[in-house]
Amino acid sequence: MCFFPFRLRCCNVTEKGCAGLDSVLSSSLSCLRELDLSSNNLQDSGISQLAVGLGNPQCKLEHLRLFNCSIGEDGCASLASALRSNPSHLIELDLTHNNPHDTGVKMLSDVLTDTSCKLETLRLMGCELTRRSCAALAQVLQSSSTSLKHLDLSLNDLQDSGVELLCVGLKNPSCKLNKLSLSDCKITVNGCSALSSALKSNPSHLRELDLSINNLTDSGVRHLLPVFEDPHVCLEKLWLNNCNLTHKSCQMVGYVDTSKHSGLRELNLSANDLLDSGLKQLSAGECHLLSGLQSLSVTYCGLTAQGCAVLASALSSKQSQLKTLDLRGNKLSDSGVKSLSELVEDPHCELEELKFMDGIIPMTTNVSHKQDVLPVNPTKSTKQKTKNKKHMRVLLRK
Repeated sequence: MCFFPFRLRCCNVTEKGCAGLDSVLSSSLSCLRELDLSSNNLQDSGISQLAVGLGNPQCKLEHLRLFNCSIGEDGCASLASALRSNPSHLIELDLTHNNPHDTGVKMLSDVLTDTSCKLETLRLMGCELTRRSCAALAQVLQSSSTSLKHLDLSLNDLQDSGVELLCVGLKNPSCKLNKLSLSDCKITVNGCSALSSALKSNPSHLRELDLSINNLTDSGVRHLLPVFEDPHVCLEKLWLNNCNLTHKSCQMVGYVDTSKHSGLRELNLSANDLLDSGLKQLSAGECHLLSGLQSLSVTYCGLTAQGCAVLASALSSKQSQLKTLDLRGNKLSDSGVKSLSELVEDPHCELEELKFMDGIIPMTTNVSHKQDVLPVNPTKSTKQKTKNKKHMRVLLRK
């Protein structure tokens, strides 16, 4: 038998179903590599059955998703035992919205430091974790034998104290984490300070950092400035949406000279009170931040047509590399939309996708707010005149 992949999300699977899957996972004939049992009431008893198959040396499963399956500490113990018995195949484990608590995370963390364990992605979003879990995971990050590359701890009450513990692992030279998600973890300025220090101590691995939906404020951004300034920091994607920022944050970031450092490629500043003045400060100077970005999201930031004019000027410069710009949820008016839409004729503009409202249509020279999804098939002469036209897509309506 051969199942690749096997998705049973929301299928009313229970403990009995897990017992049946045990035989599939244990079979030497199975080439099952991906199993999604999310949103089924498996409980710890079901995970115990499933773990029998997972622990079998014949099992070659690589991706296991158990989102919202009513898994507790005992279920984590079963999974940890299975990983010890058969550590060399599973590379992704999703336990989002379960109840492992700190004790369950500690049991999993002990396995992750094993040289044989190949787990690269661990998702623990919304698992009622506290700073105690951060201490256990910090031990994992400090281990030279762990394979962990992506850690999602979003929607947990970690607070600054938890982040500070986690940063003990992050700053260790042995830490090779590429992606860290800490969205909605009650982090403030002190947590930003700890993260900044960790990035400076070990700058060469972390590529993506999600700090969205935390009360960082402008003071927190001040501590994060080394992310933008240090030429050794390799961070490429940063999410700061809904962090209670103002135009002052833009002013601080706007002073960064991207000619000396510009590893950052994607920045999300949505749902902050930036206003047009904030955008103007972001694009100030010849080597402003926007010149190095490839993707910028500033939805619901209080922008108007004036902000569009600022962006249009920045995007028409030869230095601009921006390919995706999301402006949804702002009162741009027709004049603002027009000033940005006209960028399709600018040979220096690299923009490929421009989002105004819900829905997406390809870019044409004259854009109507009432257009539906239309194909773009420019003639040869049109391609020669406006080489960017065939690539640009404008989001106007649903």
